[in-house]
Amino acid sequence: MPGMPGVLGELEDGYVFAHPSPSPDRRRVAVFGLLPTSEEDFLEMQEEYADEEDDDEAWTDVDEALEELTDSLWDEEEEGTEREDDVAGPGVVFALVTDDGEQIVNGDLEEMVDLNAAEMQLADDEEANDDLDPEEMEVPLYWPGGKLYVVHGDGVQVWEAWETDSGSPTHLDWSPDGESLLVLHQEDERLHLLLVDANASGVALRLTAGVPVFWDWQPGGKQLAVRVTDPETGVALVQLIDTTATLAPRTLAEAGAFYAPAWRPDGSALAYAIEGTREDRLVLMAADGTGEEVLMSYPGRAAFQWDRAGRYLAVSVSPAGEGPFEAIELIDLSGDGSRTLFHGTFLAFKWLPDNSGILVCQSAQEDESLHWVVVGLDGSVRAVGTPFLPSRESAVGLHFFEQLGASHPFLSEDGRYVVFSGHPIGDYIEAGPGRDPIPGILESEDEDSPAILVAPLDGGPTVLVGHGRFACFG
Repeated sequence: MPGMPGVLGELEDGYVFAHPSPSPDRRRVAVFGLLPTSEEDFLEMQEEYADEEDDDEAWTDVDEALEELTDSLWDEEEEGTEREDDVAGPGVVFALVTDDGEQIVNGDLEEMVDLNAAEMQLADDEEANDDLDPEEMEVPLYWPGGKLYVVHGDGVQVWEAWETDSGSPTHLDWSPDGESLLVLHQEDERLHLLLVDANASGVALRLTAGVPVFWDWQPGGKQLAVRVTDPETGVALVQLIDTTATLAPRTLAEAGAFYAPAWRPDGSALAYAIEGTREDRLVLMAADGTGEEVLMSYPGRAAFQWDRAGRYLAVSVSPAGEGPFEAIELIDLSGDGSRTLFHGTFLAFKWLPDNSGILVCQSAQEDESLHWVVVGLDGSVRAVGTPFLPSRESAVGLHFFEQLGASHPFLSEDGRYVVFSGHPIGDYIEAGPGRDPIPGILESEDEDSPAILVAPLDGGPTVLVGHGRFACFG
């Protein structure tokens, strides 16, 4: 791709964009640049991998979670369109879409993506390698390393904030003030959490490392609440990390079964879970480390989110400790206690901006489809959008909604729309001409390609706006 005006560090030819993350001011997008391998390189690396007996132990908790997730969503013995997207595709294509569908990225990107797609297309012919699993051949590989670009919404100002020639960058998250970026980087069988300056190229601070790593920024502050597991011992800890590097990290407790801790919206307190003898306990601690209060105990695994007013804490519980959740408990911190708000099988949830209810991604066991519902604070349930079979990327994003729901939101800022990717199995309408920001990028060349769908929460029809494996609001 040719250099663009204002570029600091080239947008190198042959790179694909992955994992776009909008800044808090919605004026910039951070995105990884990854260099894909060719088919020949892929097969060679597969042969090298087969000779490494210890490589199977490189991942622990994350792979097990994803395996459990995909096993619960797709039948391994079943053929059909729902299996078509149980692979990672050629990466996420970076495209900015304005409210009126205006094109704000130049057409050179289309040519670059087409070239990469052709280069990365792996042959399905079993004669290419009789020992290679055809499903494994569909998963692309990238050369070690990568770049981190910050792109302004004007499509002109672009700079390279960070670069590595080893490992694999996997996740991005902006700081609340928009001055820094968190980069989750896999290297040496661990995930490293780095703090990267969004304005100065090459300035990075390593905060912690483990497998896995989940976090939540203190609103308006510089503290990071982190849940990190040591892969050597398997012990998970909840820690507070000062991102200014003024204070040493502080360990709060041995973590219970949950992913991400949750700061109260005013930054005054932190919710997290600690390990118990029979059941884990959800606790609330003041930001200064005092006044720890036990809110509830729960079996299995939990996830929790605050409403924007900081009055309610919604807690989803999976008694089995893996797979979908089965209930939402609502804790009223104003003194009215707690109650069960919702019963059902679901993957993810998100508070509505006006605190009137919760958007829930529910699953239907009879056909393994997903669908959205709005659960009111009175317990009422209202369907939203059309049911769908999720793409793999969409399913993974929903599974890790505590982390990805903040950095890559599926609910619009005003709470009017939800976006998702997959195969619709109900009614929908197609967007009119002009919605595709770069002609051809969001058009499907394969009738089984997953769709990008937007559903209004007011009960209007679901709209197919294009095709792709993942989408979020910016």
